[in-house]
Amino acid sequence: MPADTKAKSRSRHLWSATLLALLTPCLGMLYLGRGRRAGLYLAAEVAVLAATYAAIASDVWPYAFSLFPLRWLLLLAGLIDTRRIARYSDRWFAGPWYSRGWGLAVLCLVPVLVLGSLRLLALDLVPLASPLMMPTLLPSDYVLVQKIAFGGAAGLQRGDIIALRVPGEPRAVSVCRLIGLPGDSILYQGKALYINSVQVPLQLIGPAANRQAVFTDYWETFADQRHRIHLDNRRPPQDLQTTLAADSYFVLGDNRDNSTDSRQFGPVPIANIIGRVARIIWNDGGDGMQLRAARLLSIPL
Repeated sequence: MPADTKAKSRSRHLWSATLLALLTPCLGMLYLGRGRRAGLYLAAEVAVLAATYAAIASDVWPYAFSLFPLRWLLLLAGLIDTRRIARYSDRWFAGPWYSRGWGLAVLCLVPVLVLGSLRLLALDLVPLASPLMMPTLLPSDYVLVQKIAFGGAAGLQRGDIIALRVPGEPRAVSVCRLIGLPGDSILYQGKALYINSVQVPLQLIGPAANRQAVFTDYWETFADQRHRIHLDNRRPPQDLQTTLAADSYFVLGDNRDNSTDSRQFGPVPIANIIGRVARIIWNDGGDGMQLRAARLLSIPL
């Protein structure tokens, strides 16, 4: 190889390739200048992810993504392949731009920036840690939130499930059901809800499943939308009456007697509303290991 070419070439380090392949075989192949092979590994990783999700959703594999065997087989195959190519590559290497340090950094930063922009402007992922929205949402649900920055407050409707920053606690994020709109008169009395002096209809379902008759379930109906709520037979009602100012909203949890909501922290300003809950992404069972397949990608009502 001519001296001037050698000056512009860079040797590939076996352990650098190995460490990158441990992150993902695609990165290891990019570092070695094998663009087509990197693309094949990326496609394989996407296919394994899809297969894992399908296996979990069908109850074939009820455990965490990280434990799925195909993922580890692909990683092992990619690691062996990367080390084989790195070990037998020429000492001097004049690879494409994406094999250089700055090229790899760019390829890693672009998806991070795209996902960061989406989270900032359009979508967010919110975990639930409390039972305040049972039975609709369960603890350990992760929900996808469509931010109102794109649709504006005009898109919010009574009965929507929303994510919000708790008034007075800007770092605390909660998920509740939107009950009252600006200008509404709200009365909660004797566990009955009145909006503008009209009682919201409740239809008895019966004792909540697996709750030993402590909770009773009802259908609560807004126009043509209805949802299930828990009422706790042990707890007294939390009576409240208020009229909402402009740009203020009233929220309640579906676990009506075991919820921290507008009865405690007051009306929610529009500036505190993050967005509308669009879909349950997954539920990890609380320990990150045992997934609830029935909840994957489901739409909460």
